[in-house]
Amino acid sequence: MIYEDIKNSVVRTVKSIYPDIYVFSEQISKTKDNPPIKDWVFIGLQPASCTTAGPYHTDHAVLLDITAHLDGEKNAAYWEMAGKLDSAIRPIVRFDDRAITVENVDIRISDGMLHYVFTLRFRDSQSVPAQPPLMESLEIDEK
Repeated sequence: MIYEDIKNSVVRTVKSIYPDIYVFSEQISKTKDNPPIKDWVFIGLQPASCTTAGPYHTDHAVLLDITAHLDGEKNAAYWEMAGKLDSAIRPIVRFDDRAITVENVDIRISDGMLHYVFTLRFRDSQSVPAQPPLMESLEIDEK
């Protein structure tokens, strides 16, 4: 599925720049045996809209929110992280055989976390089914 491809691509990108930080996109299962995770990045993906652009074309908008928490919760560390994320993600997000331009990014620090938020907009096209042959010219023989 296309959303899974986008999510996996962004997870791989973030893991490549932060190999020592726990990066996830699903809920963390907590147990008593797991030590607390101090530094983490959560990739949230939400399909925002699907619009019919033609019989075989759909325009998609997908919201991505990369939320990060660092143990020290220092703004300077979050701004540095925002710069590294921005360099790795903009101007193009690649997934599957596609390259989608990231038009705009919102960066904010709130509640001791960094939020790096952007929307991907792209068109998904299906192959057009083969059309039956049109009627050819007929010659009429009048008597």
